[in-house]
Formats: sequence, C-alpha cells, structure tokens
Amino acid sequence: MVTPGKIGVKTFMLTIRRAWLLWGLAAAVCYMASVWTVVRPVPVRILYEGMAPLPRYRWVTPPADLAAGNEPPKGWSASIPFLPRGLQPGSFATGDGQVIAVIRQGAILRHPGEASVRVTLTPLDAAALAPPPAGMRFDGNAYRVEAVYDASGDPATIRIPATIVLRYARHAEELLRLDGSTWTGLIATTVPESMQIFATTDRLGVFVTAGPPWGGRAGPWWAYAASIVVLLLASVAFLRGRRRAGRP
Repeated sequence: MVTPGKIGVKTFMLTIRRAWLLWGLAAAVCYMASVWTVVRPVPVRILYEGMAPLPRYRWVTPPADLAAGNEPPKGWSASIPFLPRGLQPGSFATGDGQVIAVIRQGAILRHPGEASVRVTLTPLDAAALAPPPAGMRFDGNAYRVEAVYDASGDPATIRIPATIVLRYARHAEELLRLDGSTWTGLIATTVPESMQIFATTDRLGVFVTAGPPWGGRAGPWWAYAASIVVLLLASVAFLRGRRRAGRP
C-alpha cells in the first residue's frame, strides 16, 4: 500500500489529485453519454419563435386539472385568390397561434370558373375522432385543415406538400394525421422554445400532437446506472484520498 512515508508527501498528494482527475473525467464522459442518448438535436433551423411567457393553451375539451379558466380555441377561415401562377401562397394561422398551415405557390391548381380557394382551420376534440396510438396520449386539440374551391365547394387537392405547425400543451414528440379511423405519424420536428411541432404533408386533413403517457421518454437504463456507479466510485476515491492525506 502506498503511504506518504514511502514516496513523500508531495508525490503522494500528486497521485491523489491525478486519481481525482481521472474519476472526474470518467464521470463527465458517462454524463455526456447519457445526455447524448436522451437529447435529440433539432435538424433544421427554427421557423417560429415563441413568446415569453407563452399564453395558456386553449382546449376544445380541457383535462380536468386545466378546466378552470380554459378559453375556447379559435378557428380561422378566409378565401385565398388565385394569381396568374397559381394560388396565392401564405402562412395561415388561427388568432391564438395554435395552428399554422403553410401552403406554397402553385400547390393548388386553378379550375375553370374558380377565382379563389377557401382555407379553413377548425379545432376539434381528438379523443372524439379516434383513439391515440398505443403508448401515446394526445397533447392538444386536433385541427382540421381543409381547402375547397369557393364557387363549387369541391375539395382542393394540393400538388406540393404543405407544412402544418401545431402548438402542443405540455410535451409532444409526434405530429399525427388522421387517415380514415387511424392516426399516422409524420416525420416531424419539435421546437421546445415555442412548444411547437411541425411536419410536411402531401394531403390536408386532421392533425394532432401526441406524446408518451408521462410527458417524456426516459433514456436507456444503462446510461443512468453507469453515471450513478461512476459518481459513487469517485466519492469513495475522494474520501479515501482525504483519509490517506490525514484530513478529517
């Protein structure tokens, strides 16, 4: 066993400090590994900045713990004129900002006798439409995004994918589209700063945000276990070092 009498006090203290440094580096590596497995980077530039603080979410049918003071969500509807090159592009949003539909120029073809398309955003109770996918819960209202020709009332089909942006209430990781009686997950990106999630879609319809039952997915158990073990070992090494150095 190494003692101060054999190698000298300075060498002994240097050895102890190096041991502390190694344990600290090991703990930092394990911590970064656990963070890497839990945190997902945003792959695109943020499109919509949030407000500080964000207004309270407006529910069609609020959860029991949020019913007090709930205000009904807003819808939106307007006629969008055709331009020579196609439908006038734009970002169409409700007054409360809980849904935004981005329709690009030329996404909807002009039919004979039609001068405009009516775009409508309607809040709905998602639970009344279809149950969520297994292991998930809805985290906000569903919204119907539809476009019809003003003169005929016929549904308009988009040729270029639209972007749907939904604000979620607590914590969401998925943006779902209702296809028939089931929900289909879209490739989506979350923006936690503004509590929004967005995705492109090749068709309009009904959309909703969803998340895991308890508000988030835990990282892999081994990452947390490794971090705890390393921290415990580092603590033991620290205490033993203080004892060998003659400190209380």
